[in-house]
Amino acid sequence: MAEFVHHLRVRFCEVDEYGFVWHGHYLAWFEAARVEMLREVGLTPARLLEMGYLVPVVDIRLTCKKPIKADSEITVLVSLEPTEKAMITFCYRLVEKATGQLCAAGSTAHVLMNRREALLYFIPDEVRGPLDQLIARYPAHAGQPATT
Repeated sequence: MAEFVHHLRVRFCEVDEYGFVWHGHYLAWFEAARVEMLREVGLTPARLLEMGYLVPVVDIRLTCKKPIKADSEITVLVSLEPTEKAMITFCYRLVEKATGQLCAAGSTAHVLMNRREALLYFIPDEVRGPLDQLIARYPAHAGQPATT
């Protein structure tokens, strides 16, 4: 399975008094990788807003497997679940670059809304085309938890 790859280095300000990354930063890393992935097909948050769409998070899942320390190099791997409805689910894995060990895994689910904040039932073609390109490049296995 191919996954989108985003690299980062843990900054000192991201660790707690134990010297481990505070788990809340994982969500910011998920977002950074997700935005870069969407940038590949021109679906940045700003572009989606210009098109008239809001894409809020409605579900977040996170499983922590191994603490991450300051100055570690981390690879964020992202894939997309196929969908028929106006919901987009991204699956993430945080992997320690030096060891290849899985540190955390999770997912975020997002719905599509119009500017009046009404939920859409289907993904509009202007969004569906680029998303399908990403799903073809970086497919997640539908129904498989991102945390395995």
